[in-house]
Amino acid sequence: MNSNIRDDDIEQLIFDSDLEPYSDYDDTDDDPNFEDDQCSSVSSSEDEIVQGCSNSFQHRPVGRPRGRATQTQQTLNTTWRSDDSTINDYPYNPQNIQVGLNPDIIDALAGGSPYDFFSFLVDNNILFKIVTETNRFAAQKIASFQNLSPHSRLRAWYDTDIGEIKNFLGVVLWMGLVQLPSYDHYWSTSAVFHTNVGRVMSRNRFEIIMQMIHFIDNEQADKSNRLYKLGTLVEDLTENYNICYIPEESLCIDESVIPFMGRLLFKQYIKNKSHKYGVKIFKLCVPPCYTLAMKVYAGKEADQNISVSAKVVIDLAAEYLNFGRTMYVDNWYSSVHLADLLGEQKTHLVGTLRTNRKQNPKEAKKRRIMFNEKFI
Repeated sequence: MNSNIRDDDIEQLIFDSDLEPYSDYDDTDDDPNFEDDQCSSVSSSEDEIVQGCSNSFQHRPVGRPRGRATQTQQTLNTTWRSDDSTINDYPYNPQNIQVGLNPDIIDALAGGSPYDFFSFLVDNNILFKIVTETNRFAAQKIASFQNLSPHSRLRAWYDTDIGEIKNFLGVVLWMGLVQLPSYDHYWSTSAVFHTNVGRVMSRNRFEIIMQMIHFIDNEQADKSNRLYKLGTLVEDLTENYNICYIPEESLCIDESVIPFMGRLLFKQYIKNKSHKYGVKIFKLCVPPCYTLAMKVYAGKEADQNISVSAKVVIDLAAEYLNFGRTMYVDNWYSSVHLADLLGEQKTHLVGTLRTNRKQNPKEAKKRRIMFNEKFI
């Protein structure tokens, strides 16, 4: 699986995107690893945490006092020196391990349909967990009512199975592709809105499964984890992603925002996006368009020894370091400290550097580095 984009093209795209003036948002999120005095054109955070759009939430979305630099950050004394043509040469794939698409997948899915590929990533192991926890939650829910109304929809509940959960997920995916004014319209008999969704599942059954679907036993879950409702879903998906593909030399980390307007503690507000509210996901990707790992952003994770952005990179790429690979990032992630961390694990870093990043050598703050001008 090869990309048509060369490494040189990737570097040029990164450089061109950051030659422009800073946009009217950034990803700092009041990150204590950024300074205010060096880059006045950077505005307030892109990722102001909006918790239900209410001032009653525990976190302050804007204007929090900036944290003090940690001891590690205070004592770090980095110097900037002119290019002496000495470049750390980390040999790529020194043990000549097979990379790229798993040959077993090529044989197994040759001529396969989109459903076959989906079933390989969302396998029966994942579906079985969903079935088990959904049925468990439904039983707990029904048992919690001492006097259930004779007309309650819960009385019509019966245990679901893998086949029905597949149909349910198929309907949800179809709704994302074919958008109608409301989900009731998918069961409309009108010639204007008519679909075949009703042949797959009734509206009442869809609604009650939507109400009951679960990924973990609430009674055994760690409630201190903001993502406990997902159970092991993200980890299971990531494991299947990695079975299919072993990354080659180039890796990239960036984020995506899933539009969401409901109530959620770690919902993000990004003022200049078309979808201003949503859940942010950090993703580790490889060309041409494949996701290897992902991390749902549920708020900052305190760590005195590493910055927020660097921690995202190290956590996502942990399985793929010490291999001579090259990591491409944008200027929210890139820092001298991150370059040092990746260099210790034989991984290159490509990205533009913000002048207001703490730990930057003074020479990097004095003037803008021009294209093709090198510093080590």
